[in-house]
Amino acid sequence: MSKDLFRSIEHLDLTDRVEQTEDRPRFAGGFGKIYYGKLSSDSGVVNVAIKRVSISGDQNFADTVKKELKIWSRLDHQNVLKLRGYTLDDAKFPALVSEYMENGTMLNYLKLHPQVDILEMVNGVAEGLAYLHKEGVIHADLKSDNVLISPSGAPLLTDFGISRMLIVTHTVTVLKDLIGSVRWMAYELIAPHCQLPSNVDTTTITEMKPTVPSKETDVWAFGMVVYEILTKQHPFAGYLDVQAIAAIAMGRLPAPPSNLQSLGTIETSLWDLCTRCWDRDTTSRPVMTDVVREINGRSFVSWISLDSFPRD
Repeated sequence: MSKDLFRSIEHLDLTDRVEQTEDRPRFAGGFGKIYYGKLSSDSGVVNVAIKRVSISGDQNFADTVKKELKIWSRLDHQNVLKLRGYTLDDAKFPALVSEYMENGTMLNYLKLHPQVDILEMVNGVAEGLAYLHKEGVIHADLKSDNVLISPSGAPLLTDFGISRMLIVTHTVTVLKDLIGSVRWMAYELIAPHCQLPSNVDTTTITEMKPTVPSKETDVWAFGMVVYEILTKQHPFAGYLDVQAIAAIAMGRLPAPPSNLQSLGTIETSLWDLCTRCWDRDTTSRPVMTDVVREINGRSFVSWISLDSFPRD
């Protein structure tokens, strides 16, 4: 991939200022590996995360990467992880550089800090997603693993747009390439392609073509993240990914928390928010700006119908 391709965004090129300090990745999964590194800046040395995408892109993909980097670099919000820039490896393929967050991912943080205000955590994720949507950005891979925690304990959305970029450029062509993210995928991303027989062939399921995500599918995934905040576990816990795909295609949803009836108004209202985000009618799902307004106004619905949707 030619360096000339990135000339228009060369102000984001940190290749000469970033040093990868470890050979082994801190995290590997999805489409990339995250390495620990140091960024030399005018204000000193900053710990950074270097995400190297594990694919070889063609010209179409490279053009899309350049466009997305321009968009990501201008995003500025307290609940969105700031992109510092990129580095080019020996193959001249960009790796994304952002500040390293010692607190790690949201779900692990919640397990270690049970005293966290869950409503504030939900609000932070909602604020970040509402901002992305206002800026015309589809996250396309929202899940707790893609929400990092700042030093102050605030949630930071990251890895937005990567899955959508890979689907649009046909770098990802089948669902098995998205294994690791399917539990958060909306019904309409899976069901239209999944005419399931009585005996489900998991190979057939994983070879289905993914659909391009939208703001509405982001809202569905947001509901799954709220579920994670409520239950401290991933959606469809105990399922294999292919089983989760089949469950979603058949219209099943995560079961409500077993102790829901004994929880307070905030928890039951958050569960109600989950079910509204999981409405099969995409036009009936809430808009993220309305969700933020609802949370900040504490105008949650305090009742809940547990029989509105099919669940496990």
